[in-house]
Amino acid sequence: MNVKKSILHVPLYPFLIALAPVISLYLLNTLELNAFDLIRPVFASLVIALAAVSFSRLVSKSSHAAAILGSILIVSALTYEFAFRSVHMQFEPESLDRFFMPLWLAITGVTYFILARSLERIKNSLNLVTLVLNSFGIALIVLPLLPAMFDKFASHPVTGGLGDNGAGESFLNNEWKPVHDNQRESNKYPDVYYIVLDGYARGDVLQSRFSFDNSDFTDWLKMKGFFVGDLSHSNYPWTHLSLSATLNGEYLQTLLPTEELESHAPAEKRKRTQFFVSALGQNFVRNSRVRNFFSAAGFRIVTNNSGYAVTRKWSSSPSEALLGEINEFEQALIGSTIFKPLISKSLDEKPYWLNQFDRVVHDLEQFGSSVDQAGSKFVFYHVLSPHPPYCFNEDGSMNRSHPVYETSDWVEDKVVLPSYRDFVMDNYPDNVAGLNLYLKKAISDILDGSDGNAVMIVQSDHGSGLGLYPHSVINTDIMERFGILNAIFIPDGFPKNGLEDTISAVNTFRAVLTNVFDLDLPPLENRAFYSSGDLDFEEVTHRLQDSPPPVHSPDPP
Repeated sequence: MNVKKSILHVPLYPFLIALAPVISLYLLNTLELNAFDLIRPVFASLVIALAAVSFSRLVSKSSHAAAILGSILIVSALTYEFAFRSVHMQFEPESLDRFFMPLWLAITGVTYFILARSLERIKNSLNLVTLVLNSFGIALIVLPLLPAMFDKFASHPVTGGLGDNGAGESFLNNEWKPVHDNQRESNKYPDVYYIVLDGYARGDVLQSRFSFDNSDFTDWLKMKGFFVGDLSHSNYPWTHLSLSATLNGEYLQTLLPTEELESHAPAEKRKRTQFFVSALGQNFVRNSRVRNFFSAAGFRIVTNNSGYAVTRKWSSSPSEALLGEINEFEQALIGSTIFKPLISKSLDEKPYWLNQFDRVVHDLEQFGSSVDQAGSKFVFYHVLSPHPPYCFNEDGSMNRSHPVYETSDWVEDKVVLPSYRDFVMDNYPDNVAGLNLYLKKAISDILDGSDGNAVMIVQSDHGSGLGLYPHSVINTDIMERFGILNAIFIPDGFPKNGLEDTISAVNTFRAVLTNVFDLDLPPLENRAFYSSGDLDFEEVTHRLQDSPPPVHSPDPP
């Protein structure tokens, strides 16, 4: 009994409080994460809690009092960004960025000092307080686990991949093999560079919706020898749907085992969307026909770690998880704490490496330098720009996004925020212009480094989202959401059949593999289908061309 009592009264709750946000966010996103993603956040949370308690132990000379005081520091760190955003949304004072951090630290310091003085008088009678707070800490961890455990037992993971849906015995069915017996060796084929720019609208949409002339960039591409689809469009409005179709050269209605996927999908809307993002990302993007074709042809696959679930690199070992780049999960955790503003800059006032600006610039530099890697290769980079946050100014310098519009990754949350569409109108065009400067450098590096003997595809997955209403196809500006940048470079000496202004993304690799790699993949009809993120599709092809934006009601539906 005494042993049990001593264990129950050990002040563990500071560590449980520090771990609670990590566990909760992980459980909300289990479909897009794996267990290795917990290693660094759990370790960092425990170290921070230990530091807060150890410091407080020096102040209070009592382990029980130190746990209470350390918890004050931990809670202050965890709730800072929530408080900052709440005040910002209510008052939006111009000087908030300057005074809020000192004010918050001052409030925390005063509270800490007063509580430390008070605990000195009662530090010998804190056993009951510790027991209660330990119970509270355990509840913070256990309560989020209950619905996750229920979901785990109520459903089963989707098994199998593209080859199991009746479309053929494997990804590389006869349709996706070269048609000539005397096919060239893989080292005689040109390398292929495919970069997906998330949310990059095509030229006429930028002009009509944003009054932004992007012809400087598109004319530069044409001068370099690119075909640019001036009326090109995506086939679906979301990344996971669009890339699944593009990288498999097939419409999803034909490609997907729809009944199997839907039978395992959760009913709740956001969990349902996350489920499809995960299922399509793992089965139809990461293991796509295109990727498997190039692997079978002897090409090395080179990718970036986008941080987005569909195209991110998954850690497969503890060492890889510890040494890998920061991922979207870790960014979300940091972004909800006091450490976001503290580490957003280095000492010389340059943006810290986890910032979106640095991620995009780094990815583009790496994409351009991949030309120097030896051997035949298929390079696939998914760059999260000009997708929000809008991290570029017109001159290519870093733009710090307004914190009000970083409150959620869900579009339906953003569109109801004050003046959100004005924010997009003001920042998106400059972001495109700044991004173009880095794109030109990366593209030039590849063309120069390969002496023009490379295939390059510079393409978007969907438009900007200015006129997107996620659950209303009637109110959504279809042309704006589906009209995409689509530029294709095929070296001299190869045919360029199928490269027409209206080419849609699903036909991109059908054209490239037919013209350059001896496949026979006739183009599909260019069509577009709307979906709110799941597998219910409504055809909107008739709304694509010369379509004026809908007249929106003052409040989004």
